[in-house]
Amino acid sequence: MKRSAQRILTTHGGSLPRPDDLVEIYRAKRSSGNYDDAVLHARTRSAVAEVVERQRELGVDVLNDGEYGKEGWQTYVIERLSGFTPQTDGTGQVWPERSDRDRLEFPGYYAEYDNVFSFSRKDNWGRPTVYNVPLACTGPITYTGHAAVQRDIDNLRAALQDRDTIEAFLPALTPIRQEQNLYYSSEDDLMHAQADAMHEEYKAIADAGFVVQVDDPGLPAEWVSQMPAPTVADYRKQVERRVEILDGQRRGHAAGALLRVAEQ
Repeated sequence: MKRSAQRILTTHGGSLPRPDDLVEIYRAKRSSGNYDDAVLHARTRSAVAEVVERQRELGVDVLNDGEYGKEGWQTYVIERLSGFTPQTDGTGQVWPERSDRDRLEFPGYYAEYDNVFSFSRKDNWGRPTVYNVPLACTGPITYTGHAAVQRDIDNLRAALQDRDTIEAFLPALTPIRQEQNLYYSSEDDLMHAQADAMHEEYKAIADAGFVVQVDDPGLPAEWVSQMPAPTVADYRKQVERRVEILDGQRRGHAAGALLRVAEQ
């Protein structure tokens, strides 16, 4: 991983706004299944090339693919890990209304917010979208995303070809909590299984010469979603435990050096 030795290197959080036409393909994939897989892959590759070039134009030093190969983190789990089953009310279209502590404490704000940006009705840009479905762990977790991560690698490599690049990264999911664990004996066992499975993706990215950005998008939201509310000290212990599990996985796989660029 490059250090800012001569000057401060610039980068960004990882996920960037998807082009409208790519969003439409993903929406069709989730809602009706009426889409062309070849068209999706071709548009993803061209979109990655566009967003990499845009980062260059803006002077970003450490580039990525905008996460364009991932529709979202929930579908990412289903498509790259076995052992998870969507849980629905029978329609396949319902995500239970959130009842986190922020919503209970500030109902007026969230009533206005949901009217404009409800995640159950619209996406981040206010466009109608399909509903999310909660997941349950119902079987052994193994990594199944080999073809998907290879596409991510190939798309980013193609976008960087014949261009000087200081560094590039690809995000990958951390072990995450599940509302329903119907298979493993404990939450620790569940997260250990996820970490062990995701090692295959971490290693593929590192072996390709890219930095692995370990991404835990649910961690901030879990602070307000847990009821009764944990103390700050208790929540810090939960976070520390997740870091320990991930770090233990890293140290347990000496061949896969997490959070660094693989040796060329």
